Amino acid sequence: MKVTLLLEDVCDALMMIKYILEDVGYQVVSFSDIIPVNQIIGINPDIILIDHRLRSGSGAELCSELKANPLFENVPIVLISTDPEISSIANDSYADAYIAKPFGIEDLIHAVCLVDGDRVVYL
Repeated sequence: MKVTLLLEDVCDALMMIKYILEDVGYQVVSFSDIIPVNQIIGINPDIILIDHRLRSGSGAELCSELKANPLFENVPIVLISTDPEISSIANDSYADAYIAKPFGIEDLIHAVCLVDGDRVVYL
């Protein structure tokens, strides 16, 4: 089972995303704010979803920090946001994908990934 790390500060959104991903077979570890990189290393996620605007910082900045770390350079990271500039924010922070809020269930599943053996395939 693939492990997904979810960082989302809106409780309803966190619960909805977690439920949807668990329903399609992911193990979801979730937090309502930014967590330290060493804690993320301990979780060893296969994919990371980060809300761009979290209480104690920027999800985009965390994404950039993770992508600069050799341990995470190949871990897919998806930014989530209501910001109309999320496409360029995701690009600037080296995110692998983004999801614009509001989104539908199918949009979330397609943007995150389908697991094909050990290879992650984006739709």
